Amino acid sequence: EQRFTEVNLLYETFFQTQAVHLLEKYTIKYIVFTPRAQQHYQMKRLRYLSPEWFHLIYNHDAIKIYERKCALEKK
Repeated sequence: EQRFTEVNLLYETFFQTQAVHLLEKYTIKYIVFTPRAQQHYQMKRLRYLSPEWFHLIYNHDAIKIYERKCALEKK
């Protein structure tokens, strides 16, 4: 249940650091953003995306795949 909640948070958050933390926690390198996700979360794009942190590697038929380019510093 925690993983499900955090995957939803990954799509709903406004904060890059929170998204990257979740991606690192689950060892996720790619985010797939489909028309179904757009409809489910009622958004056109992920709010925290920026070219410094994420790279669009696929864009076809409204399906987008982003690659994570960054990591949070470990203290």
